Amino acid sequence: MPAGRKRPSEVTVFSPHLDDAVLSAWHILSSTHAVKVITVFAGVPEPGFVTDLDRHHGATESSARVRQRRSDDRAALAVAGADPVHLDLLEAQFSAFAAAGLRRRIAARPADFVQVVAGASAIGTETDVILDAIRLHVGPETTVYGPAGIGRHPDHRDLSRAVLQLAREVHELHLFADSPYFVRQGLPSWISGRENPTADQLVDRALSDLGVAHKPLSRSVVALTPEELDAKLHALRLYTTEFPTLREHFGRAPTRPEMAGYEVFWKLPRA
Repeated sequence: MPAGRKRPSEVTVFSPHLDDAVLSAWHILSSTHAVKVITVFAGVPEPGFVTDLDRHHGATESSARVRQRRSDDRAALAVAGADPVHLDLLEAQFSAFAAAGLRRRIAARPADFVQVVAGASAIGTETDVILDAIRLHVGPETTVYGPAGIGRHPDHRDLSRAVLQLAREVHELHLFADSPYFVRQGLPSWISGRENPTADQLVDRALSDLGVAHKPLSRSVVALTPEELDAKLHALRLYTTEFPTLREHFGRAPTRPEMAGYEVFWKLPRA
């Protein structure tokens, strides 16, 4: 930032789900500046049912599960002193539950939820719907961070598309690498210094799908300090409902220091 230029009064992180900001942008949350975390797909469904995915994760009712996840999120973000805001859009698992064919496939393979729903035409949230929900939380002096959509989860993908539409309305716009998706195949080559084309392609595909791969993006790789990493892992463990599912879907990647200790951000050029 040029000398003499004031930092924007507010930094806003748009998180797809109730844990993604901690997983992917801890370096931003734990900065000394005021940070607001807007979790977009944090809506509480009607009571009286449980999805097959939530049941697989130990829930008996999905509405109670989301309320507990919201409580966990407040506790985790308090570690960083960040302010949480929970929006009311429902996450993709609920529209998938309502689609009979997808529901059967998810019930048979709950651990493969993202692979089952990725690319399903019936699953997704329109960009305008998301924009209506998130525009209230930004202004011309806001620096915004949002997901790059790595990993093909419909909620991550749809939020990344909507965040890009804010480029002309905010002070700065940054994308963060969705963790632990971007390290699922190990560290990209440009972090580890060792060739890893599979991991590289995960990132390249997401940026290409967003239409920003050709733009002059400024990439920052942040290696958390040992103190930052300890605080991040402490916050992650406060997600009492979600932390066990991370270990199921990603193995030890979310907590391995060589994985969790790296965060990646791309600054988009001004529109």
